[in-house]
Amino acid sequence: MDNWFDFFLIGAILVQGAISTANRKTGAIAGYFITTGILFLGLAWYGQSTAYYQRYLTYFGKELSVGGFLVVCLVWYGIDTVVLLSALRGEAKTGRRSARPRPRWEPPEEPEEEEEERPKRAARKPAAAAFSGITVCPKCRMKVFPKADGACPSCQAQIL
Repeated sequence: MDNWFDFFLIGAILVQGAISTANRKTGAIAGYFITTGILFLGLAWYGQSTAYYQRYLTYFGKELSVGGFLVVCLVWYGIDTVVLLSALRGEAKTGRRSARPRPRWEPPEEPEEEEEERPKRAARKPAAAAFSGITVCPKCRMKVFPKADGACPSCQAQIL
């Protein structure tokens, strides 16, 4: 058999992946149909020979007998079943049918009202820098943590 079967397999996997991206459950169900189609196509190919044990399909350059082909299809059905069950569990947990994220919630728009001018607050004095961390004493030029009263611990100069 030529390499067309390899391209068919790759195309089928890509189609299933595209469907699964849109909806996981639909993609899993499509996986069953694709696997069944591959099974029927492979069995038809193996059945064309008068002695079916002489007929081989090649997958990416490796020959696969009828028994090996059936095992691969059964494993593929198992993978499809696991994917379908995980999609159904995910749907049951979230209550959603799609894997697409929900749109972000935006608060409703409030009706526009005329804004009243509010009186501006008086500017506050910033807190003394001495209480916010290490600072430099203006008298002795040492880096210090000022005491609670705002004085340098070494020379008792006021730090503002």
